[in-house]
Amino acid sequence: MLITFPAKSCSWLVTCPILRYSGRNSVWACNIISKSRVRDFDDAKFVCDEFAIPHPEGGGMRLDHMKVNFVKMHGAGNDFVVVDEWTEEVVPEEHKPDFVRSISERHFGVGSDEVMFIHKSRKFDARFVFYNPDGTKVEMSGNGIRCLAKYAHDSGYTTKNEIEVETPSGIKDLLLTLYNDKVEQVRVDMGEPQLTRGLAQVSGDPRDTFINQEVNVDGVTYKVTAVGMGNPHAIIFVGDAAAVDVKGIGTKIRYMTDLFPHGTNVHFVQQKGGNEFTIRSYERGVEDETLACGTGICAAAVAATLNRKADAKRTFKFHTKGGDLNVKLECDGERFSRVYLKGPAAEVYRGEYNYDPLRRLENAAAKFIANYAGETMKNHGAAAPK
Repeated sequence: MLITFPAKSCSWLVTCPILRYSGRNSVWACNIISKSRVRDFDDAKFVCDEFAIPHPEGGGMRLDHMKVNFVKMHGAGNDFVVVDEWTEEVVPEEHKPDFVRSISERHFGVGSDEVMFIHKSRKFDARFVFYNPDGTKVEMSGNGIRCLAKYAHDSGYTTKNEIEVETPSGIKDLLLTLYNDKVEQVRVDMGEPQLTRGLAQVSGDPRDTFINQEVNVDGVTYKVTAVGMGNPHAIIFVGDAAAVDVKGIGTKIRYMTDLFPHGTNVHFVQQKGGNEFTIRSYERGVEDETLACGTGICAAAVAATLNRKADAKRTFKFHTKGGDLNVKLECDGERFSRVYLKGPAAEVYRGEYNYDPLRRLENAAAKFIANYAGETMKNHGAAAPK
């Protein structure tokens, strides 16, 4: 099967992709060819990378149209798409990043802050996998794990009120609160926070901490405390959270890769009094403000204690745009052994999503040719269009 796309701004054709079908499984190789001096650019990997579409790495790839059942859920307004892979793989592993990007699109897909997959575990009650909407895996989701726990219980995969689940950041213990045999609230044992630079994913001496340190953004100095909760967080205490440009400032701090090599989530926290706070969050991978960030709220409670703004022995209450969440700490001085997050989990609706990887590949190739072909070919030693 050969698909050609004319380059709109030039007089020659580029063929992308060449789709070859072999046996029962459809496989593809993506090559860039033109009537000028264009070569095979490492199987057009640069094109695939440019548009974040799948490319073959040591094997074939299915391009079949898929109908994927999903459940839309939210925890304090932090919304998620859940895909059930308890009995079988629904979305092939090589397609998961692109599938996540596709279904997460708010105008052209279902829309979500994260996409989560639930699997059967050999040793524990369930195994959860989390993806950011940009298709990257995320280590942990404090709001998402509550939704997955509700889904697992309400689907009959467990009948217990206390469960242990596998996550990329380790084993988590969850306590389920039921109403009419359905999960309404979940308390998550988020484990021990990471405070040293090495564990909190901050550059510098890995043994040091990063507490109330100055960070300059466009001439303005912010005092930042870095806390890891399986994923990295930068906490900034402000006088008026409502007045903060969360996306503008958050984006710049998130991409300070000299300080945060893997990027970071950024949170602006206003103390209302005692252990009560308002928080606004910019999430890495979402690349925007979200209504709530569970791991960020946990990190903020730890940061408030480290900066002597709160009493670690009392329950913390955080107000988010999506609702209220509670945090409880177990600590001895400034050594934290446990962080507990408690909040709601709700199902919104169920549906079936039509995922067509071939069409997405075609669209990405066409976009490449229409907008980027000339410059990209020139950069790779090809003859530029006349």
